[in-house]
Amino acid sequence: MGGIATEKGEREMEKKQLTRADLAKMAPEEIVKAQKDGLLKDVLSGKKKHPATAA
Repeated sequence: MGGIATEKGEREMEKKQLTRADLAKMAPEEIVKAQKDGLLKDVLSGKKKHPATAA
């Protein structure tokens, strides 16, 4: 596998992913922007579970 990471790929990896707890404190407009910025990938894919629902 391997390969060379692109500049965009490196920036993607550096982005801090938000959690459901973060989303609970945000306005709808902020959530839309976070999604556009790629900050919700883990939440949307199910990787980041809310502590109350984590098993």
